[in-house]
Amino acid sequence: MKAEKRFSRGLTFIQTYTFAKTMFDSFACCGAQRHNNPYAWRLEKGLAESDQRHRATTAWLYELPFYRGKRDLKGQIFGGWQLNGSLTLETGLPMHPTQNLKPVDDGCPRCNHRPDRIANGNLDSSQRTLNRWFDTSAFVTARGHYGNSGRNILWAPGLVNLDFAVFKNFPITETKEIQLRFESYNFTNRSEEHT
Repeated sequence: MKAEKRFSRGLTFIQTYTFAKTMFDSFACCGAQRHNNPYAWRLEKGLAESDQRHRATTAWLYELPFYRGKRDLKGQIFGGWQLNGSLTLETGLPMHPTQNLKPVDDGCPRCNHRPDRIANGNLDSSQRTLNRWFDTSAFVTARGHYGNSGRNILWAPGLVNLDFAVFKNFPITETKEIQLRFESYNFTNRSEEHT
């Protein structure tokens, strides 16, 4: 979904929103996680590694109306300013825990073995930290059998990002100008996560 609004005094807003769900029944390729049990691929049905459920962006551009088009000293100093910004909100990608111990000698060197799941494993947003994003006590090492933990049952951190820019345009001729830019990516300097 996309919405765009241009106002009469140099102000423009663009808003986008995407809702999606992607599922696979085996590994997709190109860096995606390999299967847990090479004899039961039907158990691999789950969210794809690229499943990003929600993504919203807001972008704005504001050409300040002061002294617009003036070529005198005041126009050169106070005119030609432009403010830009964009805000991106994304939910995290799905993930699942793996274990280093091979639970069954199955001759599958590329399998990603998953542990047994004994509880949900997801934490409330108030309990999450960068060092503890999910409940590790909800998983135990599988031994002698393939782990029952499903594929992509947890969510990685999402993204909140704000970019901001200030431009100053200096007209040189009717068709030429010089532009001075100040651009700041991740303007708030936050690595805020959400789901």
